[in-house]
Amino acid sequence: MYHSFRGLIFCLCLSFPLLTIGQGTGDSPFSQFGVGDILANNGNVRNAGMGYVGVSSRNHHYINFLNPALLPNLKNSKHIRANHSYKQYNHYRNLKIDSTVKIDFGLNYQRRSIQSPKGYENAYGINVAYLTFAMPLSKTWGTAFGIVPYSSVNYNLAYTDTVKGNPTSTASIQNSGRGGLYKIFLSNGIGITNNLSVGLETAFLYGNVNNELFSSIPSLSSKSYGFKRQTIYSAFAFKPGIQFRREIVKSNNDFKSKADTIRKTKSSGVFYNVGLTYDFFSGLNITRNLDLYVLDVNNHISTDTTVETKKYKATMPSTTRLGISFDSPMKWTVAADVFYSPW
Repeated sequence: MYHSFRGLIFCLCLSFPLLTIGQGTGDSPFSQFGVGDILANNGNVRNAGMGYVGVSSRNHHYINFLNPALLPNLKNSKHIRANHSYKQYNHYRNLKIDSTVKIDFGLNYQRRSIQSPKGYENAYGINVAYLTFAMPLSKTWGTAFGIVPYSSVNYNLAYTDTVKGNPTSTASIQNSGRGGLYKIFLSNGIGITNNLSVGLETAFLYGNVNNELFSSIPSLSSKSYGFKRQTIYSAFAFKPGIQFRREIVKSNNDFKSKADTIRKTKSSGVFYNVGLTYDFFSGLNITRNLDLYVLDVNNHISTDTTVETKKYKATMPSTTRLGISFDSPMKWTVAADVFYSPW
């Protein structure tokens, strides 16, 4: 318990400064549209190591938050056979009751190369990928909670353009934006039978984006004019999930003959798994504040006027994810996922 608490404090201290400065995934000109660049949101580092699959893959050794139905222990777990010496992998296979409190934390590093006919530049960024906690509440009920970034806005554009109505003059334009959305979630999963489990993730999506655009026409005025737009987003999200797991190749430890009991083999059975989730949102609440600025020759604000404050509603697309996998516990896993999201 002491080591778990110390690990929790370490993760919180490490993530706090990153959470306070927002998403830092490097410059991306396309993040100026909509809610920004949508981040992967495809699980933890182990899912990333398998091509972001895992909606059907159950493993008690880490928190798989792609599917809330993967959290619980299954009912009617097989009892460990008396007077039998299990190998480690067979021990984990038969001991399905998981009592471990888990903490999982990851960082995301991105490198982009932005190219145009006039040149290119490299953009770098690092950000919290996820911070999650999971614990069993009973023999068949597991819960998890955490925070993951959902989208990122980070761009800084500088360019020139001709002035409408005065083609001999050139305007210098500075366009920048920063911010993004985070998702705080709480997941619960329950084992219904020895092969079937269900779960539900409830989440709150929130964040804000600040966009600024300033322009100056040196041939006409020493002042710069522009606006600052702050957009605040919030929504609730829900993700029900289901997972079915069944053994298709029996482990040698499942046979009851004396010869099989005496023979110590490395076979731990083969299972197939099917998982399905449906991720949907309530209406996205948007509050937008628009301020106009006038900057003097020293780039100090000389005039600050709030033009409007408006509230809007938007719709976020749902996501359906289906996965199938085959595994031999503690040995190997083969998995494939497919998902559809009508953006």
